[in-house]
Amino acid sequence: MRQVSLLTLIVASAWATGAAARQEAATPAAPAADTAIAEIIVTAERRDSSVQKTAAAISALTAAQLERQGVTQPQDISKAVPALKIATGGGGYTQLAIRGIGTLSGNAYSEQAVASNLDGVYVPRPAEVNGVLFDLDRIEVLKGPQGTLYGRNATAGAINIITRKPSFTTGGDLTLEAGNYNQRRVQGALNLALSDAVAIRFSGQVNRHDGYLSDGYDDADESAARLQLRMAPNDAVDLTLSIDHAEVDAHGGGAVQSPFVDPGSPYTGASTAAGQAIFVAAGLKPVLNDGYLDLKTTGAGATLNWKTGLGALTVIPAYRKMDLDTRQYAPGFLLEDSETSRSRSLEARLASPTDAALSWIVGAFAFAEDQTTNIFTDQRVTYSRVIAPKLDTRSYALFGQATWRATDQLRLTAGVRASRDEKTLQGTRLSPLPAVPAAAYPAVCPSPATFSASAGTCTSPIAGDATFKKTTWKIAAEYDLTPSNLLYANLGTGFKAGGFYSSLAPNTFQPENLTATAIGSKNRFLDNRLQINTEAFYWRYKDKQVTHLGPVTPSGFDLITENAGKATLYGLEVDMIWKPTANDQISANLQYEHSRYGSFVYNQSTTTGAPTTSCKVSATTAASVVLVDCSGHRLALAPTWSGGVTYSRGFDLGSGRVEAEITERFESSYWVGDEQVLGQKQKAYNKTDLLVSYTPGDDRWTLSVYGQNLENKAVMSSSFVQPVLGAPYVTLRPPRTWGARLSARF
Repeated sequence: MRQVSLLTLIVASAWATGAAARQEAATPAAPAADTAIAEIIVTAERRDSSVQKTAAAISALTAAQLERQGVTQPQDISKAVPALKIATGGGGYTQLAIRGIGTLSGNAYSEQAVASNLDGVYVPRPAEVNGVLFDLDRIEVLKGPQGTLYGRNATAGAINIITRKPSFTTGGDLTLEAGNYNQRRVQGALNLALSDAVAIRFSGQVNRHDGYLSDGYDDADESAARLQLRMAPNDAVDLTLSIDHAEVDAHGGGAVQSPFVDPGSPYTGASTAAGQAIFVAAGLKPVLNDGYLDLKTTGAGATLNWKTGLGALTVIPAYRKMDLDTRQYAPGFLLEDSETSRSRSLEARLASPTDAALSWIVGAFAFAEDQTTNIFTDQRVTYSRVIAPKLDTRSYALFGQATWRATDQLRLTAGVRASRDEKTLQGTRLSPLPAVPAAAYPAVCPSPATFSASAGTCTSPIAGDATFKKTTWKIAAEYDLTPSNLLYANLGTGFKAGGFYSSLAPNTFQPENLTATAIGSKNRFLDNRLQINTEAFYWRYKDKQVTHLGPVTPSGFDLITENAGKATLYGLEVDMIWKPTANDQISANLQYEHSRYGSFVYNQSTTTGAPTTSCKVSATTAASVVLVDCSGHRLALAPTWSGGVTYSRGFDLGSGRVEAEITERFESSYWVGDEQVLGQKQKAYNKTDLLVSYTPGDDRWTLSVYGQNLENKAVMSSSFVQPVLGAPYVTLRPPRTWGARLSARF
């Protein structure tokens, strides 16, 4: 019945769009330059195209939008895209999800279900995105599996971060910002045209603010710089070389117990006296305020675009490096992590002209990442451990996609990608055991480990080799009702790579898989003053990777990852922009989503009798192990309703122009953790942002004042259940912030 209702909704939406389009086509008129909605060019399909001509659900945030909304950190992106959830927890770990499909764990072995790309380069560790969000041209959020053109780890979609490129005109800009929580930000760029064919651009940012939590956590202390050299000797060749570096030296992310220890002050940190008392009473190491986050990232790469006789050739070699050193208590216990990542990638693509009867793109991709990780945890009554594994990843892919122009209005597309992942894990696990009850962890190390009674330690080797192969594909059709109205339908697949967890074999898990169907339309009406885009989607998700406290071979328990679930999601997304006058604009987006696990069953280890969960729990034949069944539950990070409305108004003055903008965002209730306990349920909420700016007639500078989250709502973004207390600890989105921003252009 629900599928029938969804089909009815899709057909009705398409019929209404078509009727309106035919009426518009009957009375064509030239758009007025001062009232027409601006076109946005994106590279979502690996070639330049208008958002309105791209048959996919894409949210494109321009440089002006990013500046107005104060986007400087990854979680800021999700404010403008209802389908996207980004949470930055302790240790710099970043969790990404689109329409409820994502990664809830944040360890070094986790792969993401949403691919992050910087200027066409795949960024393997989402923590690296923390230092690159400045001097941007735009951000593109692609919703739905991108298995053909993006490949691995783009199961739910992709985020494309595109920086401003050097131009052949000398100029620059400078932004100064100050606000509450001792907010201080400086961002600048200098563009030098060395000739008509050579330009260089240097940009940088320093961003700092005090902690949003009372004990100093959730602060920022970031600095970053980027240098780019562009050479375009003729119309056929365009080469850009770039290098970037960023450093974070902060207290780091923090978490609070939920339900809140002090409901009247939800941003009270867990290291306060009230928060510590809970841990001391349970015999656990309390949360302290001595956490830190030291993160250094460096990237270097090149982008060559060369128009050849065979087609447009694009070659992108890149190198990225990340060094992470952190101490955090966000999971509800002490966790120290020293991690390095070195990655190299190369992508080459050849694309035909887009106006050909048969347009195509073919390419190859190679990726290598070497990770080393040293992790120490202290949970007192369970066990402490040190893990020192080395994980090497190699990934290769061949891909191609072609579009046939069947008629002047109808186009048919098919694409395929063959991927191969190879992973090797080597390392050692050291478990100090002197104060550990026998029931909590085996007193004798499992073979082939060794046990030292005098030192009270258990040393276990960690090793494994795994290869994963996957073929993903896409088929699509698009039809132009008019030059301004597009209908499309597509069916595609995506996958998230499998991998290891840090325990004795068997310690592997398999890839996740997603098959998605979408029917949508993109439309301009009223002389390009009204834009309405819609997409109805139906996703089938299987082999969900879930990370939890589970039994390991031959005995004991650990934080493991296994394939434990499948789910179905469907819904409708609507985006609208209306510009009734040259001075007024209303933007709105709305998403409805229904999501349910068809099957979500896994074995959970417990030290307290039964795990903290709202799912069904039943006994097993193994001691301290229960069967958890979350089948029929809603996916985490998937509110039924979400959206926002923005109204902006311009006032022309004799000396300049005033712009006022107000944004209201809302979400219905949703879970922030797979355990789905009361403390992990975010209630329905709404938040308001306000911006007022003044720009003089010569457009040389702009002064803005802003307020965000004016209601000061404490909104949860991620969660981890403390394994001994059975209590969820949650990270929070920023509280009410306000400030002023001065931007100058020269």
